[in-house]
Amino acid sequence: MTAAKIARILKDDDFPWRKMAAEELDDDPAKWEMKLSDMRQRLESYQEKHPKFQPRADDGFLLAFLRTRKFNVKKAFDALVNYHCIRSPNPEMLIPRGKGPRDYLHIIRKGIVLVPSARNPVDGSVVIIVSLNKFRFEDEDISHVINIIYYLSRVVVRSVAFQTLGVRLIIDIDGVSMAFFTTLLRRFYNLKALIIAQGCFPARIKGVHVMNEYYGMVKHIYNLLWPFLSTKIRKRIHLHGSKYSELHASISPEILPHSLEGSPQGVEFAWFEKLIVEHHAEMVEDSYYGFLDF
Repeated sequence: MTAAKIARILKDDDFPWRKMAAEELDDDPAKWEMKLSDMRQRLESYQEKHPKFQPRADDGFLLAFLRTRKFNVKKAFDALVNYHCIRSPNPEMLIPRGKGPRDYLHIIRKGIVLVPSARNPVDGSVVIIVSLNKFRFEDEDISHVINIIYYLSRVVVRSVAFQTLGVRLIIDIDGVSMAFFTTLLRRFYNLKALIIAQGCFPARIKGVHVMNEYYGMVKHIYNLLWPFLSTKIRKRIHLHGSKYSELHASISPEILPHSLEGSPQGVEFAWFEKLIVEHHAEMVEDSYYGFLDF
């Protein structure tokens, strides 16, 4: 599926993303060649010291990092390097070489990760919904959730509108026990991957919306994660409890499932399984880029 098809599905042109890219991200095509040249020079210098670092370096890929860092070349290059470190805590589990979306489709089919087929009418962001109450440690590893979100984002990020308008993440923990988070804590490599990822993915994180949390869990999450989060990410985390009206102020209910007090008519989610499956071979090929020593 090409970027043009993705744009049609998500109705990119319903939002003034080109104007936003120019005004908010300093996106000027006349400067691309100069910025890309600077990125590649930095990459060559870095590879002299780290010859096993072999990332993709095509224009579209590098521009995604530049655009989401407002064309600050240093920040974009640092993000590029850190992006390829996401798998370092456990390369056998996190974005493993030789695997792709088809290896983790159970995460989609169980409804653990869902993506509406329409952009958020409030701000044009793409919305990713993670329902942790559908996750079972005996059936899957939390790294499978990380991987499927990575593959999905990796495909959609080729859309310049996505890079500009950003993404909102909803984490629904309704019915999730403290034992769940205790088990999650024992698998620290997943948390380390998330800590690395927070500042390096080529996308604008517009908000992380946590639903149905309770005090004991909030305290547990705070003690576990808060010290490792950047100030920017902290400001984007919203704890809504069961106040769906707060969530709906940021994300229109018309694109949300009934479980989040969304559309009673139902929402189309099947599209993104087809999307990432079509790119399975490409994602497998991509898994061999990056740091070759892990």
